[in-house]
Amino acid sequence: MKLIAVIEDRGGLMFNHRRVSKDRILVSRVEALTEGHRLWIHAYSADLFPNATVDENFLCNAEEDDFCFVEDCSVRKYENRVQEVFLFHWNRRYPADVFFDLPMDRFSLVHTEEFIGYSHEKITLETWK
Repeated sequence: MKLIAVIEDRGGLMFNHRRVSKDRILVSRVEALTEGHRLWIHAYSADLFPNATVDENFLCNAEEDDFCFVEDCSVRKYENRVQEVFLFHWNRRYPADVFFDLPMDRFSLVHTEEFIGYSHEKITLETWK
């Protein structure tokens, strides 16, 4: 599977049961990235991606070439199933109490791109394989 996450400077995803931030241009970028593929999400993310497959067990049920958008759960126990990781960085420090916990030591950074978001002057996308 291919993971997508949006993190703040320390790897934070959520704070007090809410995503640390959101940006509509970033959401459009995720939709373009996953176009033609299945995007799996947890119910919490349904307001961002109304056309995605919502499943409480999405990380278990996703297949090899499927994308999983992760923002409110641990991914560590699925690390052997992950082929590629797309990390969007807010390039800001937000309060966080849920963190992206995939060990990245077996992945290599293959691409970095910066773009201007709607509410963020710089968002960085990293592609890891």
